[in-house]
Amino acid sequence: MLRIWAPAKLNLTLEVLGRRGDGYHEIRSVVAKLALADLVYVETGLGGLDVRCDHPGVPSGPGNLAYSAALKYFEQLGCGPGARIVISKKIPVAAGLGGGSSDAAAVLRALNAAYGNPLTMDRLQDIAAQVGSDVPLFLAGPLVLVEGRGERLSDLPGATRRNVLLIHPGGWLSTGVVYRRSDGLPLINPSSQAVAAAMARKDERAVRQNLGNALEAAACDCHPAIGRLLASLRRAGYTAHLTGSGPCCYVWDADPSVVRHVSEMARVHGWCVLVTHTLE
Repeated sequence: MLRIWAPAKLNLTLEVLGRRGDGYHEIRSVVAKLALADLVYVETGLGGLDVRCDHPGVPSGPGNLAYSAALKYFEQLGCGPGARIVISKKIPVAAGLGGGSSDAAAVLRALNAAYGNPLTMDRLQDIAAQVGSDVPLFLAGPLVLVEGRGERLSDLPGATRRNVLLIHPGGWLSTGVVYRRSDGLPLINPSSQAVAAAMARKDERAVRQNLGNALEAAACDCHPAIGRLLASLRRAGYTAHLTGSGPCCYVWDADPSVVRHVSEMARVHGWCVLVTHTLE
């Protein structure tokens, strides 16, 4: 049985550039991978396909993205499915951290390794894009520029370890609902190019100044607790932003004193706090 980590992701920027003809939105985003990760176990050489998850809010079986990824992988091999997959969740569910997509990508990597890497990375990326918009980025490096609907990827230089404090206000959000709500709102796009350039030259001040998420207003409209959380963190002087379509938010480059203070705030407000770091 293979064991593989499926890391969470953090959108340092998220630009929404308009709705495409296929119904998806054109985006541009600088994405960093996090040490926070699910654990995925894959056993091959079995008959059929069995996918199970230990989180009650995540479907087992065909409703799981990992099931779709495995099924499409075996279709590419030209053989019937034969694997047992068990997902141990550590990443908050439906939080904007990409856990389900990362699990699916981990399954693709594990299956390919188990069968002697018969598929190239380009073919794995093609499969990933068929499974879900966020899946391809989890086959890329620790710091990535994502474009299109998520299928165009460029590895970026400058990936370094930075402490990240994740703050979840509770509840969950549908990505589709947030994107549809954004269609009726004026969007404030951050500059992905500015953040990518600042990361490359390790200019932390410029990184902080250019972080942002165009979906913030839409997410706050759909889930007002996000707005209250961000307002509280910003009043306290922290660089806080939404990741993905939310509802999870983050404080960038959080030192121990920030962790202590925000943890105290979380106890008062009922937030969930996780401490992690970006991957190098």
